[in-house]
Formats: sequence, structure tokens, C-alpha cells
Amino acid sequence: MIIRNEQQKFKMKQIELEAQRKHEMDEMKLRFFTNVSHELRTPLTLIISPLENMMKSVADDHQKHQLSLIHKNAIRLLNMVNQLLDFRKSDVNEHSLNLSYGDIISFLKNSFTYFTEYAEKKNIRLTFFSSVDELRMVFDEDKMRKIMMNLLSNAIKFTEKNGTVDVLVKLLPKNGETDPEQIEIRIIDTGIGIKDDEKKWIFERFYQGKTKNEDFPGSGIGLHIVKEFVSICKGTIHVYDNAPKGSMFILQFPVDRLKYIVSQSEVTKEEQIENPGDVVSNGENDEAPGRNETRILLVDD
Repeated sequence: MIIRNEQQKFKMKQIELEAQRKHEMDEMKLRFFTNVSHELRTPLTLIISPLENMMKSVADDHQKHQLSLIHKNAIRLLNMVNQLLDFRKSDVNEHSLNLSYGDIISFLKNSFTYFTEYAEKKNIRLTFFSSVDELRMVFDEDKMRKIMMNLLSNAIKFTEKNGTVDVLVKLLPKNGETDPEQIEIRIIDTGIGIKDDEKKWIFERFYQGKTKNEDFPGSGIGLHIVKEFVSICKGTIHVYDNAPKGSMFILQFPVDRLKYIVSQSEVTKEEQIENPGDVVSNGENDEAPGRNETRILLVDD
């Protein structure tokens, strides 16, 4: 019995070591894959930049059309590489908020206009409506842009010719003392829609619905990244049917009107008052006007 127990322990140890070795190999492969994906971004950017300059200078319509086709596919490649890197970061929990203060309505409008040409080619009507002209708040521009890009791209991709894609934005008032103001973004299309049994799976990684667009095949990670980014931004996302046809994605995010940045600066000032020895003087008169302004060091490699 002792010998059998020792043999069993040895076998279990061997299985654990083999599993650990395989996991390390998988991690090494993923790191290599991520590094290669990252390196692809630089040459793609260096292709796109002169290409855009050429498109502006070329007068011949046929050449302009060819360059436009190259540009569109180069942008698509760059977006795919960025999406892969976002997916990898999500896998290892490396995402963090990079908050800035600005007008989210104009930001959403700008993200919306990127798809005007794409929609026109498919003869799809795009509309943007907001119940407020301006809403200055704290939000992560990069993540919000990627959320909108993924959702709008999908909406147009799965909407047939002569269809519509609408973006509706409105400000929801406070619901009691605890719940803050919220901004609600609705992306509504008249496309092929999502079946009820697929709705609970569409945000899962690598999941692809039974209905596919052969011209623009997907990877099954776009909506998963959207869900991750919405959660990081402390928001919610739900999908519903758009009667009589299509889908409707509803996103809600809490509105922070500079409270975060103000509270951070106040904490910094309090720390400086409590710990005056920690403040590094530059040899000038620190009491001079403007000395309490925030200083930013920008480093570029």
C-alpha cells in the first residue's frame, strides 16, 4: 500500500509538471505572437501615412480608386492587429483606465463620421441624434472609441442595402441619491438581427453566430473586447431586438463631471501640505503665481 501510494503521488506530480510545462510553452508562444503582432503596427502605419498623401495628390479617378482600396485594406489590417493586442491585454488583465476630460458628444460624433463613406457604399442611411448638444465629463477616449468602432462596424456589416443605422444619445437623470447621472448610447440597425438563443453568447470570446458575412469574416473577439471595455469603464451593455427587424445595443455609463480629476488634485495638495519635505523645489520662488499648476513631462522615444 505504501509503494502504491508513493507511485500514485509520483504519477500525480508528473502530471502536474507536464501541465505546468505545457502552460509555460503556451505562454511563450502567446508572448511571441503578441510581440510579432505589435511589430506589425509600425510598418502598417508607415504604409498608410504616405498612401494618404498620395491619395490627396492623385487626380486620375482610376488610380484614386485603387489607392483607396489599398488604404481601406491597410486600415482593416491595422484594426485587426490592434484588436488582437487588445484581446491579449484583456487575457492577462493588463487594461487600465486612462481618463481624460472632454465633450463626449462631439467625441461620439467624430467616431460616427468615420463610417460615413463605408455606409454610403452600401447605400445605408446613418443618423446621429443627441438629446444634449454638449456633455463634458471624464471618460477613457481610447476605450470609448474602440467600443463605438466595433459596434458601428458590426451594425453596418450585417445591415443590407437601403437599411439604416442610428445612434441615439441621451442623458439619464439621477435615480435617487445613490445612482449618478448616466449617459445612454443606443446603436440601432435594421440588419439581419441576432437570434434569441445567441444573445447570451455573443459577448463570449471566439463565439461567432450562425449567420456570417462572407465579405467581411469575423474573428469572434470584437464583441468580447467591447464587453470587457464597457465593464472597465463601469458601464453596462445589453442587446435587444429592433422591431420589426434588426438589433439594438444599449450602453449606459455613469457621468462624472470632473469630480475624479478635482478629487485627485485636492488629494495631491493635501499631501503636499502634510508633507512639505517631500516637495522638490526647483530653486525658484515657489510662492510665485502659477506655481501650483500641474506640470507634465512628455517623453517620446
